Amino acid sequence: MGQDIANIHWQKEVPSKDVLSQFLGNYLNGIGTVEFGQDDFNRECWICTLPGKPTDPWQGISGLPQRPHDMMSDERWFEVYWHDDGIDIITRRQDPITNSIAAGFARACILTWQAKGWEELRESYLALRRR
Repeated sequence: MGQDIANIHWQKEVPSKDVLSQFLGNYLNGIGTVEFGQDDFNRECWICTLPGKPTDPWQGISGLPQRPHDMMSDERWFEVYWHDDGIDIITRRQDPITNSIAAGFARACILTWQAKGWEELRESYLALRRR
């Protein structure tokens, strides 16, 4: 089960795979590792592994939704997929810390390359429909 953190679409400037790989390494800057590889479906992606075990801030607190522990992974990681007009950033069964780091990378890409994320594309579409 994956969670889409961001679907980013390049607008003007398109970074090369090498530039994006270096940017991702610079973003994590030692707090994690980046490897270019393949997912379970043989799609090329960067796999970003973070230290520590996933956390569950809701564990044991009554009145809050509980997350089944068999749904959680034993490791922290997120994936970055390249396609012709952008990248997709996905987490799988991850904790809020991993999701936040992945979302921060998405925001850094959007700001650096003046790209549009899903939210911006959705807002643009809705604005056009209102006209």
